[in-house]
Amino acid sequence: MEVVEKLNPAEAAQSFRKFLIAGIECIYKACELYVQLVDQSKADADEFRRLIPEVPQAAWKRYERVGRKDLHPSFLAWSGSYGVRRIEKLPYSEQEKFSKEHPAVLLAGGESELIPVTHLTKSQANQVFASDHYRNLDEQRTYLDDLKRKALRRNEFESGDIQDLEKQWKVVGEDIIEIRGVRFRRKDLLEMLSEIGGHL
Repeated sequence: MEVVEKLNPAEAAQSFRKFLIAGIECIYKACELYVQLVDQSKADADEFRRLIPEVPQAAWKRYERVGRKDLHPSFLAWSGSYGVRRIEKLPYSEQEKFSKEHPAVLLAGGESELIPVTHLTKSQANQVFASDHYRNLDEQRTYLDDLKRKALRRNEFESGDIQDLEKQWKVVGEDIIEIRGVRFRRKDLLEMLSEIGGHL
């Protein structure tokens, strides 16, 4: 019976990390090679893809993005992850940063937790990553407060506590119009309408 050598977790983790980094570097070099062929000629790229039938056609676009440093190789296999869907729209430098460290996520109680990009829920991914950058904890707090305000506003409209704008204006005397408690002179409103009409 073959004796299996017992692994030391710390040493195994170190080796795993080394192999993983080497693997990511190899993925990048493979994708870079593909990009060279794409740039060389369409016919050469088509022939290259034909010679590697084990790669699904849908994967080649992502491989090209990796080769062009538009998508970090660490996220290549995670296209179904909500966090990766958000982060792959960010600059490459941000992707590289979060391939090595976990983003801080603001939780409901006010504390924060470091969560891997690939483990973020849909709402966490939207909270953590804006369309062009990572939101720090203060920005996440503002984002969540804004979501709460919008939800409260929506609830007020749905419950009828806030009525439609058309029901919130009235004429006060001959020359004053009041909208949501703000008063305008009739001539100012006509001037506003005239300006709007000039831009239509």
